[in-house]
Amino acid sequence: MSRRSGLSAWAVFLIVCPALVVLTLVSIAGPTLRKDRRYVAELSALADIKTLQTDEVQYFAQHRQFACSLAALNPSGDWTRDEKDGYRFTLTCVGDSYRIAAAPVAFNVTGTRTFFSDASRVVHENDGPEPATVNSKIVGTR
Repeated sequence: MSRRSGLSAWAVFLIVCPALVVLTLVSIAGPTLRKDRRYVAELSALADIKTLQTDEVQYFAQHRQFACSLAALNPSGDWTRDEKDGYRFTLTCVGDSYRIAAAPVAFNVTGTRTFFSDASRVVHENDGPEPATVNSKIVGTR
């Protein structure tokens, strides 16, 4: 009797079948995972804006003026860069008020909405790459 070398059809089946199942699951779950990641980044950006608003109120109480940069507002070093969790933040002073803007670092990858807030502490959003403004819809309204 001669003995064959190599893999049997059964062994090939046992190797290929699980790989196909994994690839199928990844192709189905991939878009959902990316959408969930964007959603989490947007929620994080909203939470960061609320934190910045609170920090501005505290800064104003101590200095009688608003902070005009992220570095001035947060000397503890949490905002050493203007990017956090997939969003780029800007903080500027306009007259005797401030403006906070947040936009995805990579639109459609890290987020699909832009945000804006000022001393009114109302957060506005824009569904799209254009920067949100005071005239954009308020977060949570339709």
